[in-house]
Amino acid sequence: MISVATVETEKTARPVLLVVGVVTVFFLILVDASGTIALRSAVSGYFGVGADRAGLVYACYFVAYAAPLLVAGRLGDRFGHRGVLLWSTAGFLLATLGASLAGTFPLLLVTRVVQGLLGGIATPQLLSLLKLHVPARLRGAAMTAHGVVVVIAFFGGPAFAGVSTVLASWRLFYLGQVPLGLVALVLIAAASGRVRPGVAALDSPSAVMSFVFPLVICVGLLVGGANLTVCLLLIAAGAVVLLVFLRRQRILPAQTVITPPRLFAVRDFSYASVVAVQLGFATTAMLAAVMQYLQADRGLGEVESGLILTPMAVLALLFAPVAARQTSRDREWYLVLAGFVLFALCMGFLALRGGPGTPIVVLLGLSAVCGIASTCVFGALSAVSIREVEPSLSGAASGLYNFGRQFGAALGASMTVVLTQLRRGDGFWSFLPGTHAGPALLVSTAVMITGAITTAAALRAQRARRG
Repeated sequence: MISVATVETEKTARPVLLVVGVVTVFFLILVDASGTIALRSAVSGYFGVGADRAGLVYACYFVAYAAPLLVAGRLGDRFGHRGVLLWSTAGFLLATLGASLAGTFPLLLVTRVVQGLLGGIATPQLLSLLKLHVPARLRGAAMTAHGVVVVIAFFGGPAFAGVSTVLASWRLFYLGQVPLGLVALVLIAAASGRVRPGVAALDSPSAVMSFVFPLVICVGLLVGGANLTVCLLLIAAGAVVLLVFLRRQRILPAQTVITPPRLFAVRDFSYASVVAVQLGFATTAMLAAVMQYLQADRGLGEVESGLILTPMAVLALLFAPVAARQTSRDREWYLVLAGFVLFALCMGFLALRGGPGTPIVVLLGLSAVCGIASTCVFGALSAVSIREVEPSLSGAASGLYNFGRQFGAALGASMTVVLTQLRRGDGFWSFLPGTHAGPALLVSTAVMITGAITTAAALRAQRARRG
């Protein structure tokens, strides 16, 4: 077992290379999810399956990614974050290569499930490595880079996928990720040490339940539009498993649980976990609704729709140094609050004023402002979520934080499927412009406002603790 002193010494070794490797892996995991949304028609045409079945290429990844997040963080605490990240990323890249070579639709689905599972195992290790290896003076910049990658991958993924399809085929989107991932593996292996905080053997029933309940709930949310009864039964079953899981966490020794109760004594982490759910819900609903608006209401193609979001990625990169400096000065909650307010203003405007005739320059401006908002929120929230968490719990904290964000995304995606079917004149929504996306954009705005309220409460609590 490596002592805390050894961990501190290893923090100074090549942190820049480690950050580059970590954010590259995170980029690949996220872009694989968001980009596949834009490949539905290409996959449908290639394999001769309906659009609904082609949507399973994304849904399989989504469900498989969410399931292992909780237990994966604790696996890193138990066996070492570096080792778990290296083997899970290597497996993810092999599955990605398999997806690019899949000759049948069922085989493509299998590779997507494997990608999702291994991506979910790798994700919690990323934040933990940044906390354990990156010196405090550079951690603000590292967390900001981590957040900017979310923006670029999440909102730029559809454009990357569209360009790949135009240049060659949908296979290029997956194949192109493999060499980039191999470079990231080499960087992480070279720049990180073998740090194992030291956790006793984990409780096996808890590990199984932590995998089962998100899997069942996410499947229930995804089938909600097709069969409401099955949806409710699955969610109820998942909720029962969740209650049993939480009860077991309260009675087990602290070193064997998946979600240690003392994590929630860290107030910033507790608030960040709640805000992560709100952020995941709002941003996922926003992306799906905006793509619906651009394609269904504006008649834009996949590539053109992705290019409208390009200013978001550009401004996220340009504003990153400013956000990094503020994060390094312990002003994370101020950044998160500013980001939520900017998001709410942009989405509220698009919901209430955006129509089929809205000028493109206005949409580009909104995209740019959302880029600044994204940089404010994602990096700062990641930083504050684990800043005061003790090293031996960093994996558990990262897993729970990422699970909250993904669970919020599941809720946001499910809500969008229902609300984008509503249009002007449908009862309560009659005051909105005549677009498919209006109701979903308005609900996304409301969730952004609740996120701002929660953030304000966290900021007030932080200021009270500091006197």
